[in-house]
Amino acid sequence: MLIEMTDRLVEWCEVNSGSNHLEGLERMLKILEEAFADLPGVGESISLPPMREFQPSGETILRPVGKAYRRRCRPEAPLQILLCGHMDTVFGREHPFQHAKLENGILNGPGAADMKGGLLVMLYALLAFEKSQRSNLGWEVLIVPDEEIGSQSSGGLLIEAAVNNQAGLVFEPSLPDGSMVRSRKGLGTFNVVVRGRAAHVGRNFQKGRNAIVVLSELIQRIDVLNTEIPEAVFNAGRILGGGALNVVPDRAAAQFNVRVAHAGMITEVTARLEEIVAAMNVREGISITLEGGFTRPPKIVGPADEAIFHQIRALAAEDGEFLQWKDSGGGSDGNNLSAAGLPNIDTLGPRGGNLHSDMEFVDTSSLPRRVRLVERLLLEWAANGLPPEVRRAAESKTINHERRSFQ
Repeated sequence: MLIEMTDRLVEWCEVNSGSNHLEGLERMLKILEEAFADLPGVGESISLPPMREFQPSGETILRPVGKAYRRRCRPEAPLQILLCGHMDTVFGREHPFQHAKLENGILNGPGAADMKGGLLVMLYALLAFEKSQRSNLGWEVLIVPDEEIGSQSSGGLLIEAAVNNQAGLVFEPSLPDGSMVRSRKGLGTFNVVVRGRAAHVGRNFQKGRNAIVVLSELIQRIDVLNTEIPEAVFNAGRILGGGALNVVPDRAAAQFNVRVAHAGMITEVTARLEEIVAAMNVREGISITLEGGFTRPPKIVGPADEAIFHQIRALAAEDGEFLQWKDSGGGSDGNNLSAAGLPNIDTLGPRGGNLHSDMEFVDTSSLPRRVRLVERLLLEWAANGLPPEVRRAAESKTINHERRSFQ
């Protein structure tokens, strides 16, 4: 199995499926359709609505995204399980990191860990499980094309999947030491546009209002929040503005990635950003706008999630592997599923690291081990049902207004 899985993973990594590379995503979709067609059930590709993308002008445009893939098997069964993943990577069409390299069992390649390796684990675990011919467990595979850019377009599918299933398995990569992710921070994107006044630098410099200078000060003020609110992270990840050097720039923009540890911080963080903008918005000749918000709520682990992890850890221990559970600052579709009320366990993919860089790698020896772990978990649930905590959470599952607001 290891050789077959490794060869297949190399093939998948050679297909550029960056979030905004629609042709590459279409090729990856076809590969997945063919691969998952070896399973029972009915598969379909699903067109998604375009996403809203911020522009330096302060406006937003609608950008098309790739299609999602969904496959359902035995939807009439009393027990329904979601297996969730994404086909997109952070490496665009022009990125220099395009090819895979295997050396001593370590595969370095775009998306090798995040998360084409996880999709392979999902596929092979289901192939193994289906040999048991269990009829009381149905499953849904959902693979989205926009997770790396916030799952804005696929958010409706994630809510639908959360409603239709009783437990979720998410195939993000585990940590390099094999540990699984426990809780995750909530993620938000905020856009700031500063409008000033253009002027000729030589003739009318004093009449100008430099938007870049004002934006620089605003970025510094927001960065201070990292010390004032220790449980939050504020990162100025992108700045835009300026033109001819002999013109006082009248427009500049910045985008911030903001992360919070728990949902109660969202209101505080948003209010602090608004206060900073308001305090600087009184200057003559300057206009500042702030837009955006949180797209992924924090993933807070509850009793149902704990129960699933304890089952997984016990199954892994029987195979000689001791799994640890660690909190993470990153986000995933597990956040969205959790907010929609679905108990889920994250990072069932293989061991990997250096994600989102040209040093991304996966330890291929962990591929069959994770396949076996997921297969055994599904067999356990098919034989004995879900843990009581998970059943109770599934029965009381609701989608309220607050949860919908993150989509």
